[in-house]
Amino acid sequence: MINSEVRGVVSLLAVGTLTACALLGCSSAPLGESVQGESEQGLTLSGITLQTVLVPRFVGAANNGGGAVNATATVAQGWETFTFEDANGGSLMSGDSVFIRAGNGQYFQALNGGGSSLNAGSNNTQAWETFKVVKQSGTGAVNNGDIIGLQDNTGSWVSAANGGGGAVFAYGGALGSWEQFRINGLPAAAPPPTPPTNNPTTVNGVSFRTSVTGNFVGASNNGGSSVIATATTAQAWETFSLIDVNGGSLASGDSVYVRAGNGQYFQALNGGGSSLNAGSNNTQAWETFKLVKQSGSGTLKTGDVVGLQASSGSWVSAANGGGSTVFAYGGALGSWESFLIGIGSPSPGPTPPPAGGGLASILSEGTFDSMFPNRNGFYSYAGLINAAATFGAFANTGDSTAQRREVAAFLANVGHETGDLVYIEEIDKADYCSSSGSCPCAGGKRYYGRGPLQISWNYNYCSAGNALGVDLRANPDLVAQDATISWRTGLWFWMTSAGAGARPAHDSIVNGNGFGETIRTINGSLECNGGNPGAVQSRVSRYLNFCQKLGVDPGGAQGC
Repeated sequence: MINSEVRGVVSLLAVGTLTACALLGCSSAPLGESVQGESEQGLTLSGITLQTVLVPRFVGAANNGGGAVNATATVAQGWETFTFEDANGGSLMSGDSVFIRAGNGQYFQALNGGGSSLNAGSNNTQAWETFKVVKQSGTGAVNNGDIIGLQDNTGSWVSAANGGGGAVFAYGGALGSWEQFRINGLPAAAPPPTPPTNNPTTVNGVSFRTSVTGNFVGASNNGGSSVIATATTAQAWETFSLIDVNGGSLASGDSVYVRAGNGQYFQALNGGGSSLNAGSNNTQAWETFKLVKQSGSGTLKTGDVVGLQASSGSWVSAANGGGSTVFAYGGALGSWESFLIGIGSPSPGPTPPPAGGGLASILSEGTFDSMFPNRNGFYSYAGLINAAATFGAFANTGDSTAQRREVAAFLANVGHETGDLVYIEEIDKADYCSSSGSCPCAGGKRYYGRGPLQISWNYNYCSAGNALGVDLRANPDLVAQDATISWRTGLWFWMTSAGAGARPAHDSIVNGNGFGETIRTINGSLECNGGNPGAVQSRVSRYLNFCQKLGVDPGGAQGC
């Protein structure tokens, strides 16, 4: 983590309890635009999903109810989709008391009212089955994408062990990282857009290509079911018509309906925050998407990077940046939500790394996976390769030995900082706001460690954002939401910052000063000169392992 005094990096693993990062989930509720019901007894909301955010997993009721509650699924299906019965009525608000009903009709129950186990096997709606929905920040209505906690009758909190990936209990002592969940599947808050007065126009032959992997978005079976991004060429399933309700030429900010080859339309379930399909016969709110250029404004042309924003404010998102399912749960226009638009002809794919050189020629995806077998899917190989392509000297300086040592050194330090690419955000969060006339802290934003080298403090977010062309002061969360931006912040520090050392880590490793000097740049005397020998050894052990995997001698001066 980049430190205030030395502006180096403090290890993520040296601090306490685990903190989740915010990702979004999807629902498998049946199609249809009526999931909200209200009676004299209160409000009923179906199709609700809850997702842990550190290790992205959906909360599920084992066997669809009747037994344990866990957080192990990577996709929300029947077991991971619930009905909230809001006893307060009206819209779902922070502070409302709810009963959570699983698919088999049974309810979540905190044993003894809380402080112990949690199950989904109760037939009652009494005290032990009552949970208060509490927003992590702010008050008022709960919307798709909000981070919430569930507080039981005794005051304990529903808690996912290790932040997700295992059992879920009801023993949390506070709304901490293990107790935070991203809610989705709520009815869309936004009303249907007001139709413009001019006549809609139809733009045929449109394709969308993921900016990370280069796969084309397609409507399975040419429409009628799921939306995927697996094709390497755009054919019938991957070619659409856009009905531009604003009329005129297709421009950034226009609202469009996306029509598949069979005549049916893309639909964001609940208006966004959940699944995406191409099986709707309607052109209403759930089928409306705003077409937004990633940068700039005006008329769109082939090759522009765009996003598709659903009526709830969520973004169309290709899981892992492409290669599988496409959802409508993106929280921002990040790398998974960025598409190269083709109008009349497909857009060229992402620029590949230089032939015969660069990171991809040294580090294969298979080797990367073997280095980090349990990594969080956020830290994608494609995101790393794309980020490295923006720093031409990385893994491209010196002879083959220097280049391979640099890759091993960078990933060894990254592995130490993130628990081998498991953690996206700092464990013990703080504001990290320093008074700065040129870089004041944005209201409501916190500048704790995020990303592969855990960049922290407002001034470092400003410096990185200025170098990368991204406003990280106003939106530091992008480092935990966009894999390519996240990797780029780590590479920015690695390539340009002397930190607590005499030179940037890049210069130290390629000029033969040894791996130990990269540690000094990152954390200085906090680890070096006897500051923390165990942390130094942790980094060195990874470096030696990675050098072996890359087939390079590690050289001397490994410690500091």
